[in-house]
Amino acid sequence: MHLWMAEGFIPNEGSTDGDEYFSELLWISFLQEVRLHDGGEIIGYKMNDIIHDLARYVAGKEYVVLEQGRPQNWSSAEICHASVVYRYGARISIPKTLYEAKHLRTLLLIGDSGSLQNGDKIYSSFEYLRVLDLNNSDLVDLPNSLGDLICLRYFDLSYTRITQLLESVHYLFSLQTLNLIGCHNLESLPFLGHLTSLRHLNLSGCVSLTNMPSGMESLYQLQTLPLFVSRKLPKGSKRYVRSTWNSGNLGLLGGLNLHGELNITHLENIEDATPADKGQLFMKENLESLGLYWGFIPGFKDSFAKPPNAPAEVGVSGSHIALQAKKLIRCRQPHENLKNLVINGYPGIKFPNWALPNLIAADFTNCRSCEHLPALGNLPLLKTLSLHGMHGVKSIGTEFYGDSTDIWFPSLEELSVSDIANLEGWSTATDERAFPILKKLTVKSCPKLAHIPLPQSLQHLELRDCNPMMISIADLSLLSVLFLQKIPDLLSLLEGLFASACLSSLKILFCPKLHSMPLEMQNLSSLKSLTICWCEELSSLPQSLLNLKALESLEISNCHSLISLPDGGIGGFGSL
Repeated sequence: MHLWMAEGFIPNEGSTDGDEYFSELLWISFLQEVRLHDGGEIIGYKMNDIIHDLARYVAGKEYVVLEQGRPQNWSSAEICHASVVYRYGARISIPKTLYEAKHLRTLLLIGDSGSLQNGDKIYSSFEYLRVLDLNNSDLVDLPNSLGDLICLRYFDLSYTRITQLLESVHYLFSLQTLNLIGCHNLESLPFLGHLTSLRHLNLSGCVSLTNMPSGMESLYQLQTLPLFVSRKLPKGSKRYVRSTWNSGNLGLLGGLNLHGELNITHLENIEDATPADKGQLFMKENLESLGLYWGFIPGFKDSFAKPPNAPAEVGVSGSHIALQAKKLIRCRQPHENLKNLVINGYPGIKFPNWALPNLIAADFTNCRSCEHLPALGNLPLLKTLSLHGMHGVKSIGTEFYGDSTDIWFPSLEELSVSDIANLEGWSTATDERAFPILKKLTVKSCPKLAHIPLPQSLQHLELRDCNPMMISIADLSLLSVLFLQKIPDLLSLLEGLFASACLSSLKILFCPKLHSMPLEMQNLSSLKSLTICWCEELSSLPQSLLNLKALESLEISNCHSLISLPDGGIGGFGSL
């Protein structure tokens, strides 16, 4: 939609930014959803094939696709829109005849990791360009002639190797969208205060960025800003400078009407917070997703790893850092419309009690000093919840469920609890009021935890690096996927694991002391996939294994004590 706005097909008015037009085009099948697989998540949208052919016909001689090795028959005098298609690693060259198209409005490079030849000529030759897409090319530097593109509205430099933008970007007065997704080497941005038409500044994945550009407070039309890097106030700053910065550089966010996603990183740089800071996020009613990161950068290769310059872990309750973080997070309460919340690396010992009735997903990661989980059981719409790396938590109890007398976690479908080394107890709700529709539960690296609540609605269960006492499972009649991994002291599997006639996938990995499989395996009439790996003491398989008539996939590897299969071999598996 940003491209269509840049071409003038959508009026640049109001705050919907084309969402209504997009929904209308989707409804009439002008556009179609693209899914990863049938019933899977949406990964993009495409134009209906018939509509595409019609559009190409209507565009006539104004649009050309240039692809190496294919014959071309076009006139540069009529061309307004051009796409240059290249292969992986190829040299990207703009045909000389295209430079004669003096009224070119769109130039797209379509390919992956190409080497742009003589790219500087683009900026000085096409003064009427509105859309310029150079994504995935090997750009490192931009020339000063970039400022000549005074009509440019959409500029895509995503996944290039640029380290900085030059001051010449100041002259792109018409720029609406600046796309810098995945520019991992980008370290700094220049003053952007003159770009008063800028609506979308996408910095997702810019993990080397150390500052936010000055002048952002003038970008009143800015709606998209998925990444904001907190910057420490320079030493020796005068009092009026501190007032202007308003707790570091977070004051730059104050007047922006942001939509969609916002991730604020390096919050450890903020030395002070005041009640006046509360409106920075509380007033942003169009913000749907918020990430608060202490030293962690979203988009980093390992989301659970610490990138360079991450702050030291805080393990002292009541320390200066913990108290400072507690004060800061209280002043960053988001609007109640928020749907997705991520808190990563928070060094405080307790979370604030925020009222977020519309929250759908929550992720609390590497909050290593926290001793108390947030009260989330009362959230009516919460569907997915992840708790990771919270070593200060010793028990999960009433504070987690909340004080509601009705149902706890009424909408929760997926729960992941991992790397909580000191977690010993998980008090179960006294009745069936907790997790009524939970479908997927993952428990990983909680070696001291011996008991977990397992609602009958559970369909997918993963237990990794856990206490073997946790495997006392029964009455899971709807369970379809069971994954057991790295449970060193597991000796045998209980019959309750095989009570579900719905079980279709069973994986048992790295359980070195497991010596046998239950005889009741014939009850698994729906089992389609069975994997047993690195179970060194497993010496035999039950004869009932041959009764798994639905089995399609069987993998047994690195079980060195196993010397034979059941009598009859694999010939009894009719569906294998």
